[in-house]
Amino acid sequence: MNELINKRGYGHQEIEFTFESSKKEDFYILQTRDHTTQKEDKVPIFKDSEIISSTIASGIGVDRGAMNGFVAIDIEDLILLSHDHPYTSKILVRPDTVPDDIGMIFECDSLLTARGGATSNAGCDRGMARKNMYREL
Repeated sequence: MNELINKRGYGHQEIEFTFESSKKEDFYILQTRDHTTQKEDKVPIFKDSEIISSTIASGIGVDRGAMNGFVAIDIEDLILLSHDHPYTSKILVRPDTVPDDIGMIFECDSLLTARGGATSNAGCDRGMARKNMYREL
């Protein structure tokens, strides 16, 4: 690794992988991409005790900061909220994310999943400027 990065000039990589068993030959690299760092932003936090006391979910933050808004569970909810409350954040709540959810992910301001984590699809969505959170139910 030292030679590749420091001597040959390759950039740091994010590597997505899977394994089908404990055998070495069942380890597969799915994809790699250049590692990108995000600009350090001011992190929003809640200080208002009324907001903190009305929290309905929490979990492992995939992205930094806090988010509040209306909850949506499908595209119909997102469209309705965009029409009825255009200036309020929309939080998409899903069991997990799958490729078919990409349209909804583009429509929401934040994403809360029941399964996943920092390396899941929800975690990868952070590059789309969404606040993301994973919650183990």
